[in-house]
Amino acid sequence: KMSRNIAGFAMAPVISREQRVEVEKVVVDCLVACSSATIKGQYFPLSGSTTFAERPGGMTAEEAAALEAAGLLIKEPDAPMITAAGIGRQWPEARGIFWSEDRQVAVLVNEIDHVKVVASSPAGKVKEAFIRALEVVDMLAQALGGSGLEFMKSSNLGYLTVFPSDLGTAMAASVELALPELTKDG
Repeated sequence: KMSRNIAGFAMAPVISREQRVEVEKVVVDCLVACSSATIKGQYFPLSGSTTFAERPGGMTAEEAAALEAAGLLIKEPDAPMITAAGIGRQWPEARGIFWSEDRQVAVLVNEIDHVKVVASSPAGKVKEAFIRALEVVDMLAQALGGSGLEFMKSSNLGYLTVFPSDLGTAMAASVELALPELTKDG
């Protein structure tokens, strides 16, 4: 995953509803305008969100179930640290997931940071997933640049994120392993 925030907009703990809606619009417009083999897909606003005119009320229960099964559904925060920070304010407004048609790339909008790109690859092709995530982040950066916007970045700290632990590359990688023989003999 790679997280990014857009310069000129407040981060999740203090962002206003109006700015959150504008972030959603800017990011989704960029993704739709740049729809290509890299990221061709569809935006699914969270169920109950009223901010995305093309899908008032948000995604369907079936769409939510598919995103949940893929581990991509944005859930309302309930951890005390997250809720105390104000990250769940105006829930579920202006939050959603842009999911590629091949289901290997998702862009989570306004989850915690403004943008979180999640890429996966079948058969353990980690390098392929990494390159795909980079391509999507670069594509978004170029599209934002065309609108006079850019991702928040510090020359000392790297990319700026809500959680200080994610500063710098704002990237994390995880690998899921299937180990069917692990418990074969009990």
